[in-house]
Parts: sequence; structure tokens; C-alpha cells
Amino acid sequence: MRLNQFRTIITVITITFLLVACGGGANFRVKMPKKAIPHVHSSNVLININQKKIYAQIKRSNITQYTGGGLIPALVDVAVETSRQSDADDALIPVNEVLNNYHFNQKIVNGLTDKLKKIAWLKLDSVSKSSATNDDEKLAERKKNAGNLVIDIQTSYYLGIDFRTLIIETVVIGYPNDSSLTKLAYDEVDNIDVNVLFRNKYTSRSYLFVPFGASLTDAGKLLASNNGEEIFKAMDTAIAEMLESLAVGLEAEGVFSQSLAHKQ
Repeated sequence: MRLNQFRTIITVITITFLLVACGGGANFRVKMPKKAIPHVHSSNVLININQKKIYAQIKRSNITQYTGGGLIPALVDVAVETSRQSDADDALIPVNEVLNNYHFNQKIVNGLTDKLKKIAWLKLDSVSKSSATNDDEKLAERKKNAGNLVIDIQTSYYLGIDFRTLIIETVVIGYPNDSSLTKLAYDEVDNIDVNVLFRNKYTSRSYLFVPFGASLTDAGKLLASNNGEEIFKAMDTAIAEMLESLAVGLEAEGVFSQSLAHKQ
């Protein structure tokens, strides 16, 4: 009993942190409506990963800001950033070559299946990779699922400016797929998007061993060396962190929804 109480306390603390820290701002985060959990009969998860290669952030040019604006400074900024992006893309060529042997999509699908089937309120039916490329295709794909809750998971990954950080960003959106859950979404006062039951964003990071002062070209070669050992290890770490955060976050949706319902 004490062990279960301790786990509950830890879970609530973690959940509270995630609900405050995660998400893309007040207008992005949507909490699960109260009383929704009993209406979830089964769920299907669609994973949307259309990314073909890794890319990197670049340092933005701020000439326009420093000079007070104008067309010429703006054009200079565009030219500088285009050059920087091209340099980063070139440096990542060997990294993308070794990443062809890293099965990112399958690791996400397998990892999510293992994590989400343990969340009782989801009543998970399936986890599959989405083939949709636009909103209309996504809607049609959701409608084909038998579950009355369809969860869309969109994942992207990239490197930081200096190639020392790998970042994975994941957006999770729960869509109602029957009349009962749709009505709850419409009736929820705080839900600004009536087509969404819940929505959140998770960011995980993993740090790479790249010496300070290394050029992007040298950093790319280093990350690709030994058959991509360094980038593979970072991917594994960031994926594991993302999967854990996402699972705790989805557990949180159920915990808070039910706690709100009990207060009624």
C-alpha cells in the first residue's frame, strides 16, 4: 500500500511538471476534458514521421535588427542564412548516410507500442505508421480507425547549431472519433479547439561528443565515424527519454481528467 502511494505521489509530481513545462504555449496545450475517460472504448495511435534525413539549426543573421530594418539588410540576412544552411546540410551528408542504417521509424513504433499498451485508460488497439501527407488525408485516415479515440503522434529530429545536441520534438494530439467524445470536446469550456480532445508537445535532448571549436565539416565526420556510433547512441538516448515522457504525459491526461470528474 505504501509503495503504491509513493508511486502515485511521484507520478503526480512528474505529471504536474510535464503539464506545466510541456506544450507550445497557452493556445497550444489542450487538456483532456473531465469525464472523458469512461467514454474511451478503444484507441488507435497513428505515428506521422515524414522526415527523410536529419537537419541542423543555424545561427540566425540579425543584420536587419541591428540596422533598424530595410530591404537591403533583410536580403543580406536571407543570403547569410541560406549560406549557413547550405554549409550545415553539406556537413551532415556523411551523418545522413550512416543514419540510413538506423531504423528510427521502427524504433518509435515498437517503443510506443510497448509503453502505451501499459496505460489502462487508453484501451490500446493498435499503433501504426501514418502514410498521410496533408490534413485531408490525416482526417480520412483517422475515420478509418475503429477506436473512438485516435491519437496522432508527429515526431521530428534535428541537431543544434554546433552539432553537439540532438533534439527530438513530438506533438501528441488526441482526436474524438465518435459522437460521445466529440460532444465532450465541444462542451469543454477551456478547449479552444473543439476537434481536439487533448494536445501536448514533448522535447527530448541528447548530448553528442563534439570538441569545442570543431568545424561543422569535422563535426559531421566525427558523428559519422565508426559506423555512426556516436549519433546512434544519442538517438537511442533521446528516443528513450521521449518515449518515457510521452507515456507519463498520456498517463497524466487520464489522472487529471478523472480527478476533475471526481470533484464534480
